[in-house]
This record gives sequence, C-alpha cells and structure tokens, in this order.
Amino acid sequence: MINNDIEELTQKFLNCDYIENTFDYYQNLIEVLIYHNNLYYIYNTPSISDYQYDLLFDLLKKIEKENQDIISPNSPTQRLVGQIQNSYKTYNHDFPMLSLENAYDTKDLFEKDKFIKKRLNTEFNYSLEPKFDGSSVELIYKNGVFEKAITRGDGFVGEDITENIKVIETVPLYLKNAKNISYIILRGEIVMPKSSFNKLNKKREKEGKSLFANPRNAATGTLRQLDPQVVADRKLVCFIYELTYISSEIIFDKIKTQKDIFIFLKNLGFTVYDWLKITDNIQDLVNICQDIKTKNYFENQNIEFDGIVIKVNQINFRKKLGETNHHPRWAIAYKFPAKQIVTKILDVELNVSRSASINPVAILQTVNLSGVNISRVSLHNWDFISQKDIKIGDNVWIQRSGEVIPYIVGVIKEKRDGNEKEILAPNLCPICDSKIIKVDTDVNYYCSNINCPSVIKEKIVHFVSKNCLDIDGIGEKLIYMLVDNGFIKHYADLYYLKDKINYLKSLPLLGEKRINDILEKIENSKKTFLRRFINGLGIKFVGKKTSKILENSIYEDLKYNNIDISKFNHQKLIKYLTDQTFLSNIHGIGDKIIFSLKQTFENQENLQILYELEKVGVVLNNFYNQKSILDSKLSGIKFCITGSFDIKRDEIIKILENNGAEFLSQVSSKLDFLIVGKGGGSKLQKAKKEGIKTISLDDLYTKYNL
Repeated sequence: MINNDIEELTQKFLNCDYIENTFDYYQNLIEVLIYHNNLYYIYNTPSISDYQYDLLFDLLKKIEKENQDIISPNSPTQRLVGQIQNSYKTYNHDFPMLSLENAYDTKDLFEKDKFIKKRLNTEFNYSLEPKFDGSSVELIYKNGVFEKAITRGDGFVGEDITENIKVIETVPLYLKNAKNISYIILRGEIVMPKSSFNKLNKKREKEGKSLFANPRNAATGTLRQLDPQVVADRKLVCFIYELTYISSEIIFDKIKTQKDIFIFLKNLGFTVYDWLKITDNIQDLVNICQDIKTKNYFENQNIEFDGIVIKVNQINFRKKLGETNHHPRWAIAYKFPAKQIVTKILDVELNVSRSASINPVAILQTVNLSGVNISRVSLHNWDFISQKDIKIGDNVWIQRSGEVIPYIVGVIKEKRDGNEKEILAPNLCPICDSKIIKVDTDVNYYCSNINCPSVIKEKIVHFVSKNCLDIDGIGEKLIYMLVDNGFIKHYADLYYLKDKINYLKSLPLLGEKRINDILEKIENSKKTFLRRFINGLGIKFVGKKTSKILENSIYEDLKYNNIDISKFNHQKLIKYLTDQTFLSNIHGIGDKIIFSLKQTFENQENLQILYELEKVGVVLNNFYNQKSILDSKLSGIKFCITGSFDIKRDEIIKILENNGAEFLSQVSSKLDFLIVGKGGGSKLQKAKKEGIKTISLDDLYTKYNL
C-alpha cells in the first residue's frame, strides 16, 4: 500500500518546499491526506506521525480559509475520508460520528478556551478524560438488547462489526436498569490491553507471523477478522465514554454533565474508565495536561493512551457550540508529547524509486521504542540531511509520535568524536552505476538510466496497481522475480508473458492455475479506461486525479470536433498530451504537469513502449464518461445517497456518473435528489427539512430507464 511518490510529496509538504499553483497544491494536499487516512484507518500502517498529519491538516485549513472558492467536498475538512474498507457491510450513523481537533501545545488549548468563552459568554467548566489509543465504535441498543456495532468510517457511514463486538466480554448484550429505554446510541473505544498485545505478539513470533506494531493496530486488525472466535481469544476491551442519543427525554433531562453521563453508563452495565477531572480554570486544565504525574499515570496503565480529551462539561452548552463536518466545537484532544529515543547511525543505504529518485535510508543501531525494534529510518533527501547536519556515526534523536514510522528529530552534536562521515550524494546510481542527474528546482537526485532495474520494477508495480491497469495477482515479489530473470523489461512486456508459459512454470510459487489466472487478467486489462492507462504510465505529477481531468478534457475535445472516438489511439493520445495550447486551457493542469508531459513524450524509449502497448492490443478508446456524455440521461443532475442497498455504493455512484450525473457526499441546497435506501438517517431528515426531493433506487432506474 505504501506509495513512494505520495510519500515523497508528503515530505515536500512537511518541509514547506513545495508551494506552487494554489489549486494544484490544494488538490495534491487533499490526495496526500486521503492517502494517509487510508494507511491509518484501513491498512493500520501509518507512515507519518499524528503530529505530522495535523500539520498537513492545518495547512489544508489555512488554504481553504484564504481560498474559500476552491473548497472541495472531498476535502478531509469537510468529511472524514479514506476510512471505509469496501469489503465490509456499511451502516449509516443516525448522528455524525466526528473526529476531534488535536492540540499539541498549550497555545492551542488557550485559543480553544478563548473561542468557547466568546461563544458561550457565560460561566462553564471543563471535564478531562483519557484519550484511548484504539478503535472508535458506536453501539446501538433496542429495548435494552444489543442491536448493532458500527465503526466511525467517514463519520456518516461506518462498517458493521456487530458479530465481532458481541464476543467482547465488556460489551453487555443486555442492559441493566433500562426498563424505560426503547432506543439508545453510545460511543466508545475498543482497545487491546498491553498484556494481551504482548501475549499476541509472542504467539505470532513463534508461528513465524508478522508482529503488530502497537496495541492500536492489533485492536483494529482484530476487529476486521472474519472469525469472531479470533476476536474473543484476543481479549479486547470496550470502554464507553459518550451518550449520543436516548429515547427517554425524562432520563436525558436528568443528565446535565459528563460526570452524569459516566454515572448513567455505569448504571447500565458499561465499562467506564475511572479517571475524570473537572476544572473551570484554563490554567488548571493546562497544568493537569502538562503534569508529568498525569503522563506517568497513563503510561503505567495496562491500556495505551495518547492524550487527554477535554470537553465542555455542561451538555446544554455543547448544543449551543455545535459542530463542523469534521469535529465538535465543544471538545479538543490534547496529545501527549511525541516519544523519542537516542540511537546511532551506522551506515546509509541508497534506494531508487519509480520516479528514479535516489532515496537515502539510515541504518541504525537497533533500539526498542514503544515495543517496536527500529533499525532503519528514511533520510528523505540531501537537503534534509544538510539541514539537520546528519552524518554517519552521529547519535540522533528518533521520534515515533502516534506509533508510526520513525523520524530523525535532530543530531546530538555534543556526542561527536571526529570519526563521523559526511553523507555525500552519489555520482553513480547504486543499482545500475549510471550517472546521477540533479535539477536545480528539485531536492532529489535521479538515476539517468530509464532502464534502471529498480526504476523498471517500481514502474511495473505501479502500472498493475488498483488505480491503474488493475491487474490483480501480479504482486511486487512476482514483478521483481520477472525482471530479475529477464522476462520483462518494461510494462509492455507483460502482454508477451503468454508466449513464455514454460519459462513461467520454472519459477517458484507459479503453478499452472495461477499462471492462467494472471494471463487472463493481463488480457482483460487491454480494455481499461483511458484515465487508468494515463495514470499507469507513471508520469511525474500525473496521478489519479490529473489522469481523470486529462481523460475528461480529451473526450470533450473529441466530441466538440466530431472526431470518431472508436479510432482514438496511442498516437492521438501523444498528440493531446504534448499540445501545450490544449493543456494550458485545462483547469487543474499547471506548468509543472505540462513540462513533465513534454519531457516524457520527448523520450524515444517511452514512445516505443507506447507503440508496443498498441501493438499488443491495449486500446485507448474506452472513456469512463463516454456513455454519460452520449446518453446524457442524468446530465447536470446532482445526487446524494443515504441508507443501505443491495449493491455497493461505489456501484451506484458509478452508474450515476456513467450517465452524466454528479455525486455529492453531503446534503446541501445544490442537491437535486437524495437516493434513499433502508434506514436512511440524518441525511434523510436534513433533506426533508430543506425540501429536497427523495427517490428510491428502483424508482430512479425506472424514471431514467437506467
């Protein structure tokens, strides 16, 4: 899942050395944040710290504040994105399940206090409770009986994990003292105790399986197990901390504060963590957060915590403060300072990415930080090395904020003994010994050989990936093996593998059935959409979003000039992608993209590969939006979706977009129709309130003959 190009772009944003056209910059930043949301929430393999993510998020908010006309509905500030895995059944939250604002220093806390005081203009106090480092969950009970458990997801739609939650001992299947409660919604956190985590990792180590990086990843990974017995065996714990809705107004009216909520939850039979502080003074609040005794207390518990959640204590004041699409305005999470440790740089290893950039990696004296052995850390580029004055032999501070891939915070120069060595940029590629090139405007060094084995491998890995040609079954290991054995030299060679079946059979782990499956998927990929093909070429600065823009613009031009779409081919694609006048008139295509396209198609070897792809039968006349523009059944009509359906939401959206419609993620005055499935929640209520038309999926198909 790790995308080297996005990782490089991430570092450019973090280093603040990537400031160009505002729209391009903004769209790329959104793509980076969604990518990191996926790593964190779906794959449990975050590659940046919580702190670094928040820096990017704050940068996004700043751009949107200064350029409100470009705000995208897909922005993480507008909704939680990249947090739902398609393989799980989804369920709409009756009330949005939002994230929290994060504070890493006292300045953020004082600013939040100032904001709340100005809004409320009356006396109030704060409650402080632990911030669990686990997986958020919503529990629903009907007539005192456990009904459903839903993950946060994107805040509006989550994943149904009911069966797995049923086997967690601290989740009561029947509530106590719930005689007059017909419906109740609660929120909490699923965590794996440190003792259970250590036991699990020891078992996995004996079995030769990969280890979980931390309790949070272990808990999240466990909840995604298909076998509830596995969940039961791992001894997860559920702590409930919030009452979202209760059907009895009489009971709800008696609950005035967070402390009342905790007492009520305990009375129902839920497990509540017994640490709650109340203060009406911001300085006292800050003192509690910064007190070393507070942090030591949490570190010595059997549960992993990464901060303190601060809430306005009075429930009625929370309603007055309200919420954004991302977070409640009445709460903030104070994150504990990042964990750091000292180690030594023993050597530097050089890797070569798909873009041919030379990536330095420090080999460390192995240290254990938060239960994880760290022996390598990225040095990003030579500007980073120079700025921090890093040398081989240096003692450095390593940081793992939020339990992620380590980062060098700084060098302890006082420990230098004179034997340290400079980390020099190479003159030759570490893989193929070709010359290294450096562009003044770029922080990276590049291998000059477009046939560098490492570059070839990474390009083919990208070419077959899900957002490109989507050739399932050809993984990284197989591609490396095929390149190393001389079977393929570029991605066009994939289509000649059918002529090398006997050779393929000689490779390990390649049985006849797998070979036939792979060859069938390679054959099917010849009719991919143009946007996927463009993305698959791996052109610098041309990713998924830009490929979509290019495909749409090319199609519009073909249609406008009455050019036969069925005859669109590789030569015509090259003509479009090198036409500077055409490209410069496309919104979202900046000078850097135009220059990159020009460089790509001036290279004769790249052109030859394109012609090879045409020769083997890869066609380019399959446009994603071709049907929609031709039929225009739903052209210009804006839809939103709520509830559950017999088919996946992605399929519904695809049908809508293929017929010219525009899909909106939220209900707004711009909406024409809300498509309603089973159990439509808050979106349906909002649509009714604003007078927006609703329609069932079946009626939609009938009305527009889809």
